[in-house]
Amino acid sequence: MVGREVEQAFADILVAEVAAGSPRALAVRGEPGIGKTLLLEHLAATAEAAGFLVRTDRAPGDQARLFGVPVGAGAGRHRRHQVVSRLLAGLPEGAPLLLVLDDAHRADPATVELVGHLLRHPPGARVLLGLALRPRYASPALLRTLHAAQRCRSLDTVELGPLPAEDAAALLGGTVAEADRARAIAESGGNPFYLHQLARTPGHGTGAPPAIVASLREELCDLPAAAALLLSAAAAVGDPFDAGSAAAGVPLPEGEALDLLDELCRREVVRGTEVPRRFAFRHPVLRRAARGAARPGVRGGGFVHPVPARRTPARVTAERRPHRGPDAVRLLTQALAALPDPLSATASRLRLAIATVHLWGSDHEEASRWAGRARVAAGDPVLRGVAAALLAGAGGRSGAVAETRTAADEASALLDPLPDDVIAAHVDAVALLGWSETTIERPGPACAHLRRALALAGRTGQAYLLPEIHTGLAAVLTWTGALADAARAGDEAIACARSTGVADSRVRALGSRCAAAVVAGDLTVATRLGEQTRGLTGATPEVMATVAEVRLAAGDHDAGIAALQDAGGGPDLPRIVRSRRPYWFALLTEAAIRAGRRVDATGWAERAELAAAGLGLAGRTGWALRAAAAVRNAHREHAPAAGTALRSAELLERAGNPVEAARSRTLAGIALGAAGQRSRAAAEMTAAAAVLARCGATGLGAQADALLRGIRCGGGGGAGSSARDVLSPREHQIAQLVASGHTNREIAEELMLSVKTVETHLGRAFAKLGVSTRSALAAQVRTDR
Repeated sequence: MVGREVEQAFADILVAEVAAGSPRALAVRGEPGIGKTLLLEHLAATAEAAGFLVRTDRAPGDQARLFGVPVGAGAGRHRRHQVVSRLLAGLPEGAPLLLVLDDAHRADPATVELVGHLLRHPPGARVLLGLALRPRYASPALLRTLHAAQRCRSLDTVELGPLPAEDAAALLGGTVAEADRARAIAESGGNPFYLHQLARTPGHGTGAPPAIVASLREELCDLPAAAALLLSAAAAVGDPFDAGSAAAGVPLPEGEALDLLDELCRREVVRGTEVPRRFAFRHPVLRRAARGAARPGVRGGGFVHPVPARRTPARVTAERRPHRGPDAVRLLTQALAALPDPLSATASRLRLAIATVHLWGSDHEEASRWAGRARVAAGDPVLRGVAAALLAGAGGRSGAVAETRTAADEASALLDPLPDDVIAAHVDAVALLGWSETTIERPGPACAHLRRALALAGRTGQAYLLPEIHTGLAAVLTWTGALADAARAGDEAIACARSTGVADSRVRALGSRCAAAVVAGDLTVATRLGEQTRGLTGATPEVMATVAEVRLAAGDHDAGIAALQDAGGGPDLPRIVRSRRPYWFALLTEAAIRAGRRVDATGWAERAELAAAGLGLAGRTGWALRAAAAVRNAHREHAPAAGTALRSAELLERAGNPVEAARSRTLAGIALGAAGQRSRAAAEMTAAAAVLARCGATGLGAQADALLRGIRCGGGGGAGSSARDVLSPREHQIAQLVASGHTNREIAEELMLSVKTVETHLGRAFAKLGVSTRSALAAQVRTDR
């Protein structure tokens, strides 16, 4: 099968897994003539060579037989279940079995029920089920069955899409004249069956070869009468065609014609273009078949299901579970070695597939190596763009900032100009590009790429990509301060991940949504989300660090510090990628200062500086500077601390992170107030509070407001003033408990307040007394005794 080497290797992987004792099922989807039956034949040949008993059938087939076993005409579901039982009973003990059902979209209800039973209750440890179907003609019951199996991860799906021009030419070989070969490739749309038929009938004129018309008859005759007439008129107009011109050829009122075109688009007969009111045929050959072949037919009430875009090699392997990585790499590498031309497009796609397996297996070095090979060898600029996106993704995950920048620039240059109908086959690459841009502080391009990927994935039915796309969007929207939108994206990510049943995706979605909740100050939601991550596999150090951040935000500093160090693998956070450490070190610095651990705070501020050095990322440098400012302020170097904090705010604003910039301005305001510069302190606090309110960061905003009120009412204490004179009774009561060594959570429990309320009162007390640490607050209170 020319151009299907990746899909064949994928089928070989399934055979190997079943032979090793794991029951599997495979659904091959695609349009007529795309190669579904050939792939099933390859699956059967591989299985037979591996010692499988192979039984094949075709729906609706001989109603009196099933998989070659007599069942009797009109046999119901119980009899069909008995057939499978008989097949299994007749096997030698432990022998593997392959059941193949071609044209499954034609299956009767009893057979659909049998398929569902086999998917829900695999009959043995060494049974492989192979199905081929056209989703557009499948019954709702079959589609629901397959979708449920995909969600439960008991079914793997391969979408066969059009062959690239290079593979199409190789399929035809040198027996066809150059001009006829070029025409056939262009008009076939990459469909192998159409390609052969067009090449065999070069002089067929404006109509389509009879074999193609026959293969399309079911589709065309199923159209409503008016839609069939409009399609014929559109075929006469051209490809693409204008809606008004097609309507005039019937004739039909333009409004009714547009409704019919919506129906034709729904059935994937025609597609919209980037130009309003202009449409194109799904295949050039479909237009030829419609010119006279489309006749008014009986309006069918059959179920119509959108056909997803062609699954790329990367997409085939990306859904494989991590433990399958070595087998997948081995088989894909074998397929690559067997190719006669190592520079062919197929070879590049295989290299991309291998890179993807390594990427999802977290072997970033190997992912970069294989993606780099694919980029060098690929002649197709689209494949070069996909390779560059993979390089950017590997670089982003490993923290290689410079490499990520270079690869992201190249991927954007190659992929951004492509029209949607081309990029739909590479949505995963666009999503990966967007995610990688979040790691190098490019929120604008990241958001644009992720939104494009989201729209195309939804339009083309690539639902398995949605959890990762929504998770990426939640992260970039949190970065830009669009916290309400980030919360919605995070909720969508969780819902999509739950529907797919992939634990890794769910953990990442929960982590991204939890981070948005922490920034927004919604600690109730953040705590609930953090608890949901427990017991789930695939929790990354970053996700566990976010869960620890919830404890820090709630004022449980010592426990939060311990949890964050545990997530990162120790005080140096070695489990967290270097480019992401500055934020966590800054967080640890501030928490240690609040807990009165100034020596620890100084150490983490130094680590933040080292982690940010050389990255060339403004936001990371901004976090390191904020950590340094917090330490200086804790050592009563208030004026230098204020200057460092303001520089931090400038860098974070440049990086497009308004909430983090406002946090730095809040620290600058605290330092300026402690230095006696109340007017400047009030100005910085006012600016920070406005930004936090606009973004929806209510927790941080409440703290900034409290600090601002403290400054305006005479913060700093003044000469001779005591803490009792300056603080309100409740603030003084809480300050005394701090001086006694109580944590915020312990204070909240003793006074029957929320931790958030305790934090607010402490913020006011800090501002009024001109201090920034718990130890300094305690010292002020002790002088009153």
